Amino acid sequence: MDFIAGSPLSARQQGFVYIFIIIALIIIVLLVIISLLLSRYRSHKMLKRWIEANKNKETKYKNVKVISHIANLTKAETKLLWFICHKNHLKNIEFTYKDKNLIDTYFKLEYEKMNDFYDAEQRKKVLFSLRFKLENAHDKRLSITSTKRLKDGQQITYYDSNKMPWTLTVFASTKDLLYLKLPQNLFESNSRPQTLSKINCSFILYEDFNYLCQLRVVRYEEKNDEHYMIVSHTNNLHLSQRRMSKRLVLETLCTFNPIKFVNDGQEDEMEIIDKDYKGIIKDISCSGCKILCPYPIKKDQFIHIKFELEELGKNEISGLIVDTKKTQDLKTFTLHIKFINISLKLSNLINAFIYRYL
Repeated sequence: MDFIAGSPLSARQQGFVYIFIIIALIIIVLLVIISLLLSRYRSHKMLKRWIEANKNKETKYKNVKVISHIANLTKAETKLLWFICHKNHLKNIEFTYKDKNLIDTYFKLEYEKMNDFYDAEQRKKVLFSLRFKLENAHDKRLSITSTKRLKDGQQITYYDSNKMPWTLTVFASTKDLLYLKLPQNLFESNSRPQTLSKINCSFILYEDFNYLCQLRVVRYEEKNDEHYMIVSHTNNLHLSQRRMSKRLVLETLCTFNPIKFVNDGQEDEMEIIDKDYKGIIKDISCSGCKILCPYPIKKDQFIHIKFELEELGKNEISGLIVDTKKTQDLKTFTLHIKFINISLKLSNLINAFIYRYL
């Protein structure tokens, strides 16, 4: 007997067919997912095997070329890196450049041998430029894209409407919010940002990478006589490199004198004015330094700096004030100095001091 189309029995059969098709599709999708996961697992396993097999091999020139591209090395820097790797039989530089202690061991040895050459200072200049670029290449790989990655204790600089910097400290971080500990003088001042307002901030990671961002103030809280500003996270971070040479934070007394330029009929000559000012060098690099002092000296002025460090002895450097900022106590000022006419020998000595090659 034939089944009548549209009958209950026919409808049940069609329902079984649809269920069978759906189940078959689900099984196919699951099989595809399992296949992809297995393929990914095998690829990951093969990658791990490849890394293990290659990272312990001696560096070849092709490995140096890879690093040269990553770190944007010059021909002279690439040549020096290959020389160091080849002479010392370094393991694959594509992996070992991340090991700062290992790299510094061989760079220091090379630095010490460079004094035997007639062009020692030029060679040292290339060595320190190479060292800085390798360090930056490694640090860039660790860059972040969200404030959710900030750790407790990280300092953040907030700039008020007068562009005055205030130092805040990350106290805690949740999925959606960042808890920032406020200095008491900021909480009590008119510079404290309003709730729901956006604030301009910056923070530094890995010494020379500065992140700029805007954060929205959600609310304030008080706990154990401490004040906290709660802000929302942001994924909109702008990364910029702060310096073109490595710096070292320190606390060294210094004196500085104003410089004026005297025209002798042919070209301007610098004349150091016999008037000493006292300050503290807060950080230094081969290209400049930061001085803390009680004098509101405007930018675009030249000064002559005298300082002494145990490893470097007494030194004198001329520089241009490129920026002046008030500190939070409103009594002291930070002078940002760019060195001028610094000798190659002193520049290399400062780098050697910073990298501890002396």
